[in-house]
Amino acid sequence: MVGTLAAAPQQTTAQQLWLPPYQPMQFAVEGVQPDIRNIEGLSGGYFITGTVSLTAGTELVAEVPVAYFRTNEMRPGADTKLGNPYVGLALTPDRSPLMIEVGGRIPVAENTSTTVLGQHAEVGRPGAFLPEGGMVTLAGNARVALSRQLSLRLRAGGFYAHSTDAARAPGMPPVDRDLFTQYSTVLWYEGNTFTTELGFTGHANLTGRGGYGEKSQHDLAATIHITGLPVITPGVFAGWKVSSAFRDSESWQRAQNARRDMTSWRFGVTLSTTLY
Repeated sequence: MVGTLAAAPQQTTAQQLWLPPYQPMQFAVEGVQPDIRNIEGLSGGYFITGTVSLTAGTELVAEVPVAYFRTNEMRPGADTKLGNPYVGLALTPDRSPLMIEVGGRIPVAENTSTTVLGQHAEVGRPGAFLPEGGMVTLAGNARVALSRQLSLRLRAGGFYAHSTDAARAPGMPPVDRDLFTQYSTVLWYEGNTFTTELGFTGHANLTGRGGYGEKSQHDLAATIHITGLPVITPGVFAGWKVSSAFRDSESWQRAQNARRDMTSWRFGVTLSTTLY
């Protein structure tokens, strides 16, 4: 039972970073909007995710990212683009605190301003909107119970990303064929009626040219979910880009034919449910 022994490892399950933790058979819709001037309404990145238990210790994980872009400076109006869907497996030995993720993204995202906007909504989801960019991911997860209501999730691994020269998005660094490391730490508090989270996530290019600060991205994020409601669990999200090669990009501004003020904040909402 979680919390029986402080700092004891606990069995973990497939888990998106910003959703209520440790719930198999979970389906959710997340919407994240970067803080960029002149975008309108529901512009941002949307992520439809789901996990399905195949066997004891094996879960199928899938995600479909979609970007929506509307601005008062765009003609004829709004635009919607599909990102790179993710399909993978989460493998957990019986009663083990460790979980192994293996999967990849299918390269279908187009090279448009809408996918650039989607890239600014990627918090802990590198490559979700990388234009024509395929990815293969391998990562390990560990869950540690700190108390009856507090638990810590640790994640580390890497991914291989490929993108052609023609697929480089305006305002984003080139990827080509590169190996990345990724890592995250998430602290969860699980109360009777709500769950809160504070997390740190990042990834860094190990094989590309340039300094570490030019090849890495790090984010802080916090969420709160109301867990006492039947069927649906709503939540809100706030993220802060600690470092990025994307911020204040001149090419991003040129791609939009106008200067847009952009901060490091991202805000969002989540709706999730668990099927048993």
